[in-house]
Amino acid sequence: MTAQVEFFCSPREEIEVLRYLTKADGVHVFDISQQKLVSWTGFAPDGIPGWTSPLAIHIWQPAHGSLIWHTSQPTIAGATHRSLVMNLFARRDWDEQRLRNGERLIDVDLSPILQYTRGTCRDGKRGPNTVLAPPSNLKRVGPEYERWVMRSLAWIRRRGKIVHDWRKQSTTIPNPLSLLNTIYAFPDVEETLKSRDHEFAIL
Repeated sequence: MTAQVEFFCSPREEIEVLRYLTKADGVHVFDISQQKLVSWTGFAPDGIPGWTSPLAIHIWQPAHGSLIWHTSQPTIAGATHRSLVMNLFARRDWDEQRLRNGERLIDVDLSPILQYTRGTCRDGKRGPNTVLAPPSNLKRVGPEYERWVMRSLAWIRRRGKIVHDWRKQSTTIPNPLSLLNTIYAFPDVEETLKSRDHEFAIL
């Protein structure tokens, strides 16, 4: 299962999260909001797009290993169901981008990256932000990478409080698809979620 955490936060708290995730020397950030990997030179958490804009990035620390690339059309196969699914998505992305042999598509199942995605906006509601490690097997990518992922997710969980999961579902956060994801809330929005008058939803 992919390691991830979903959470609601304010714009101020989002900047704090991104400062933490990108604080290491030599860290690289890539914009993936247009479904293509674009290096975000000079990335600064204080300079991210406004709260109503989409934001999706890959974060890479070279100390945890090199980026791995597909240089030909990915084969739909894998040692586990999860890795097979990852290769299926890679094949889809390769075909949609009309790449040719010799061109490159990042292999997110083998590369030591973290992905940060701002919550989706829909019908005036905002879904939870997500931090996830795409690889289907963290240990296979590397022990230092696995430790970085676990530290990062734990840091976010410590700063939030669970406001919805399968054991205690929220009665005040809209959940049109009846999802049972575990979702945290940071302090700036925790009190707001106790009433129905807020912009957040489980999307």
